[in-house]
This record gives sequence, C-alpha cells and structure tokens, in this order.
Amino acid sequence: MLFRNKLGIVVVLFSLLGGGYALFDMGSKATASPTVIKSEDAQGYAAAFLRSYLTYNNGKAEPIRMYTELPDVRSPAFRDDKISQRVVEMWPVRTEILTENHMNVRIMAVLERSRSSDDNPEKNRRMSYQIDVPVTQGTDGKFDILQYPKIKRLERTVEGASLPFLGQSDTSEGLKVQPMLESFFRTYFTAKTRDDVANFFQDVKEVPEPQDGLFTFEGISKIDAYKQGDTIFTIVNVKIREPYTSIAYNASYVIRVAQQDGKYVILSMDDE
Repeated sequence: MLFRNKLGIVVVLFSLLGGGYALFDMGSKATASPTVIKSEDAQGYAAAFLRSYLTYNNGKAEPIRMYTELPDVRSPAFRDDKISQRVVEMWPVRTEILTENHMNVRIMAVLERSRSSDDNPEKNRRMSYQIDVPVTQGTDGKFDILQYPKIKRLERTVEGASLPFLGQSDTSEGLKVQPMLESFFRTYFTAKTRDDVANFFQDVKEVPEPQDGLFTFEGISKIDAYKQGDTIFTIVNVKIREPYTSIAYNASYVIRVAQQDGKYVILSMDDE
C-alpha cells in the first residue's frame, strides 16, 4: 500500500462552489508535476480512505489519520454508542484528472447502518451513495486526501407509483397537506416503533419502519402535489442530516394522502 506524504503547514485556500470542499495546501511537493498519474492506485487509496471514513462501531469512528491531516469532522458527533455503520460494497466508477497533481475519484458505495437497542438488537438500514474523493499525488508518487469527499445519497426509483403529469402540480393542495406531513416526518425520524407513527396512516399495514434517530429531519424543502379524485399524490423533498457526520442530504418520498374525518391521513409512502 502506498502511504501518504506528510503535510507542511496546513492552510485553507478556498471552498469549491457547491461542493463544500475545503482545499488544503500540500506544501512544495504539490507544486511540481508527478512523473506518472497513477489512477488505479489513486482509486485504491480513495477506497481505503473511505472505508475508514465511513466506518464506525458502537459510536466509535475508525481513524483516518493515515490518509489525511484534515480535521476529523466526524469526531464531535460520535456520541451514541448504539450506532454502527459498515461498508457493504464499494467500487470505483471513474477517475477524472483535474490538474497535473489532482484527480477526482468517483466511487459507488453501499453502506449498512444499524442501531442496537434492548428491543431490537440489530435494526439495519442499507443506503447507496455516490462519493467523489479528491486525491492529490505528490512528485514521489504518494497520495494524500486534501479535501473532504462530496457524498450524494442515491434514491431508488419508486416502482408502481401512478403519478399524474408533473406539469399539473397543485400548489394549493401541497400547502394544505404540508402541516400534516411536517408533523409526520418529525415523528418518523425520531420514533422507535411503528406504533409511534401509526396514527398518521389509514391502514396500519402501510406504516413504515421509523428511523429512530438515524437521521435528523430539518424540514420540507418542496412539495409537488397532484390530485386525482379523492387522492392527493405528493412528491415530498425533505432535508435530512446524519447526526454522526453532520452530512446533509435531500431525500424524496412519494406519499399518497386522503382526507378522512376532517383531517389528512397517509394512504401509502414509498421512500428512497
């Protein structure tokens, strides 16, 4: 395995627009061009870094100091000793050469997160991510991670959902159901059992397994609503955050809503 080169003085230079990356000065080794760009080795280095960066066991994160001298932004958030996460699968998609010394390695990863409790010792959830890892190669051929990776959660396409034409979104219907949906999501992301969210649903068979603190709900960013007869189809975009890494995502849900006894109830929900 190639080991990382040592940094000199670490100085924040700038943040890339939209990426949220912090770029750090590598010292004199980054100023000269490496003799050969080793893209396959860079992929292996990026994957090894991510495996440590994304793994924690009972609230304890694996160290990343072997790969980078960036501040470990995960550390302050790892307080829950019941949370564990592991990399199930990981494979490189492409390596893009950005400059003589810098490249971006795109990796697809499947993670499994579990929360142990007395009632449910292994409550597992698998999620897929697209991750861009900026890798720098020094003149000695060794690699370094000088920027935080950009992580995007991949949403599964909802199958079997009969939705009206997207151009017919009804803003007024979205505003009507929004208070109920916000209340539901606040409960859904904190509840421990299905019974805790059952009162939002018409049929208990449709009640999903709640998140139990695996993510923090920050709000609804957008609702597209389409009314067909007595049913309101909604595509709800919500902002959620991982409390253990402080990484934020936009998640989408397709939710069917109807009015019953003077209030709105959920008929079904398809997540991811």
